[in-house]
Amino acid sequence: FDASFFNITVQEAASLDPQQRLLLECSYEALENGGIYQQYLQGRDVGVFVGGSPSDYEVNNLRDVATIPMHQTTGCATSLQSNRISYYFDLKGPSMTVETACSSSLTALHLACQGLRSKECSTALVGGCHINLLPDTFASMSLSRLFSESGKSFPFDQQSKSQT
Repeated sequence: FDASFFNITVQEAASLDPQQRLLLECSYEALENGGIYQQYLQGRDVGVFVGGSPSDYEVNNLRDVATIPMHQTTGCATSLQSNRISYYFDLKGPSMTVETACSSSLTALHLACQGLRSKECSTALVGGCHINLLPDTFASMSLSRLFSESGKSFPFDQQSKSQT
């Protein structure tokens, strides 16, 4: 992660949830691939809608109270995933992160469409991110039988028995 490219200090970058890093990088790449220059968007009514989730990165950082990074709260807050993008690009439209489990990104897309239709924003940037870093999360989900025993996914199919 190139913290200086995004005007983030090394100290703050150490506290930055990998989800926020990826969202920043992918937002930049999406705009670049779309031929949309950052200068064109600055100060405009561009909405940012993110399907996000809490991170176990924060849990890992909080294991030792003596070493909690200074920017822990802002670096790992799920609610700030969209706001960090808005801040970096200086976007003035709605900026929200929604967390609705497996449908978070789709919900973010729905909200972006509503924002465009209601003219809350003239352009919308939509993304989603969910990263599990610690085995505890997978173990808990497995114990709850959230994964398919066969390891196969059957979305929109009667054979579906789980998330994965």
